[in-house]
Amino acid sequence: MNINEKIINQDIEREIEKDLLIFNQFMESLKIKIGYKNDFYFLCDLFNRNLIEKIEVNALQIKEMWLDYIKNVEKDHTFQLYIGIPYCYSKCAYCIYHMGVAKDKELEEYAKKLINSIIFFQDVLRKIKFNCCYFGGGTPSLLEEQDLFEIMKIISKSTQFVEGAEKTFECNPQSTTYEKLKIAKEFGFNRVSFGVQSFSRDVLNKINRGYQTKEMVRNCIDWSKRLEFQEIAIDLIIGLYGDSEETFLESFNKAVELKPNKIYLYICQPPKEYLRFYFDNSWEKYNKHFKTLTKKLPEIYKIAEEADYIREDKLKFIDPTQVGAILFNLRTSPIIKHCYTGMQITEKISVFGLGHHVNSCIYETAIYHSTPLEIDPEKNIYNLTMFSKKEQMQFFILNSLENYPRYYIDKIKFRKLFGIELEKVFEDAILKLKILKKIQITHDKIFYLPKENKEKFLYALFFIGRDKIVESLKNYAKPSIFF
Repeated sequence: MNINEKIINQDIEREIEKDLLIFNQFMESLKIKIGYKNDFYFLCDLFNRNLIEKIEVNALQIKEMWLDYIKNVEKDHTFQLYIGIPYCYSKCAYCIYHMGVAKDKELEEYAKKLINSIIFFQDVLRKIKFNCCYFGGGTPSLLEEQDLFEIMKIISKSTQFVEGAEKTFECNPQSTTYEKLKIAKEFGFNRVSFGVQSFSRDVLNKINRGYQTKEMVRNCIDWSKRLEFQEIAIDLIIGLYGDSEETFLESFNKAVELKPNKIYLYICQPPKEYLRFYFDNSWEKYNKHFKTLTKKLPEIYKIAEEADYIREDKLKFIDPTQVGAILFNLRTSPIIKHCYTGMQITEKISVFGLGHHVNSCIYETAIYHSTPLEIDPEKNIYNLTMFSKKEQMQFFILNSLENYPRYYIDKIKFRKLFGIELEKVFEDAILKLKILKKIQITHDKIFYLPKENKEKFLYALFFIGRDKIVESLKNYAKPSIFF
């Protein structure tokens, strides 16, 4: 290496040090700004929560954006509807999301605000033919029956769907009643999903779900079958504290006995408080516990197969740093043609979100979410990020780096989408990450090597750039909270 090359390398290393200093400051600010209380930073939040750049707009401006967009939309475009209830009965110990624990009055007030917001956007909603609907949270089943009826009635009056559309109602067994399920079925919902997490009494107590019983879950599944929902799903979690190989296996067995159409086995990603309380603040101890439970996976796969379930996920390895689930689908299950996927930069998908802090996406145009809803929908304020071509590219990269089972950027897909080589647009970021040994480059892919969520988030900021991050830090002078 000659002296000029040494000087250049030293300059680049100094630039990298400056970048990392700013990026770490930015990540610390997120703990205050949006309530990150653990190391599970989400790359998708950089756009979904407008953390890089945002504009405050009112409801009328959002309405006009949608009306302008749908005038010239192509026929093969997919529209998805999401309705959000940001409240739960209690906060689960493992939960990494920012949901509130609501009192009856709060829920009732929220229901009124949500209904008013739906009515406000009716003239947009009626012009769209949706491919699917997801009524999620939080916990939608927490709503009183009358409030649930009114919300679903106004959704039904305001929307139309393609044939074969999936319409999901997300439930907690504790707050689910036959009447609530009946209301959902009467308004066209064909899929119901139950967050069960575990059947172990000891584990449920430890995760602050001691209220849940097997009888509750059994009733929910029986009611759903009686009402003939097209798809009935149970969610379990692998990695919960207190689970042994035996209790983990037993939980799966109990789920299989109930014969839902689908069983999702989600990977637990515990918050820092959970690690501190149960695992002496040691990721290594948690990882060891997680790996112990995975020893039972071959047996679980066999049980599923014998019970006529097909494993349908694309996970090639099971690791606690992944965001995802192992999916088991009952072989005889009916097929729902159009399923909810959420925002996808590689597909022509727009998501119309209704509710507090629900993310919406107008394809190739903007991403936005609401601040807390007002009773007068015209007073609602939305944080919006307009999508320039460069920001679309960044969104594609961030989604690629957060997708399991392999974290990589597809260079060929990038070129097809944007008509330019990835290396030309992000030459500086790729050079720095290569020096840091955080990427591995092949002819068609760039593999992302960081494993921990916080580390993945940190080094992905090179694709955003220091200048953008510095600008965003200026906006974070005043702290804010989720609720």
